[in-house]
Amino acid sequence: NLEVVDLINTYEPRLNFPSGRYFSYSNTGYVVLGAVVEQISQLTLGNYLKEEFLLPLCLDETFVKKTELNKTNILNGYQPYRRSFIELPAGFHNNAIGDKGVYASPQDLFSWFRDLKNGKILSKESVDMMFGRNENGKNQRYGMGFRLEKKNNDPVIFHNGLWDGFRNGLEYHPNQDLIIIVMTHTQNKQKHYFQKYLVRKAKDLVETAEKRLELEKGEPELIF
Repeated sequence: NLEVVDLINTYEPRLNFPSGRYFSYSNTGYVVLGAVVEQISQLTLGNYLKEEFLLPLCLDETFVKKTELNKTNILNGYQPYRRSFIELPAGFHNNAIGDKGVYASPQDLFSWFRDLKNGKILSKESVDMMFGRNENGKNQRYGMGFRLEKKNNDPVIFHNGLWDGFRNGLEYHPNQDLIIIVMTHTQNKQKHYFQKYLVRKAKDLVETAEKRLELEKGEPELIF
């Protein structure tokens, strides 16, 4: 990560726009953030995440780097090629982490996000900033790590990722307290449509359950 910081300092790329005026997603920003964490904690980013989050939250299926101990639990990434798939080798960019480099199972990712949204990892104020709910939050598109939008006045907090054959997505619908996670290691573009399908079906199930609960509450009590 510090090598990336050195490259920035050496070549001094000019700003695309004044700080705070616009929004533009940047992987490099998360690598720099990782370098800041390492300098303050005096730990590697992997060890910091492990000590501060992974061990206390019992996230046993989350790894920061591939090792001989866990590589059998981590899938390789593939890219569609004609009627088959080709395995994508890891690029040298993988040596910088923060924007990538964390491997997790869907169950661990769900546990992490559940505890995050419920204020068990960060303060409510920090979570509100991440979800664009703070009073001074001007940006309605991105909130400290999550993309934000509204669909039919229904707020959606989400983020998708694409890297070395992996195409993943996490979507949170606060009004239904609904979390959808889709993970694929074949860089399949149909992931987007499958994710939308799951959201639609899950909302239908939630609505059906709510209507059933209302009917049960409205039924007269039986007195014997």
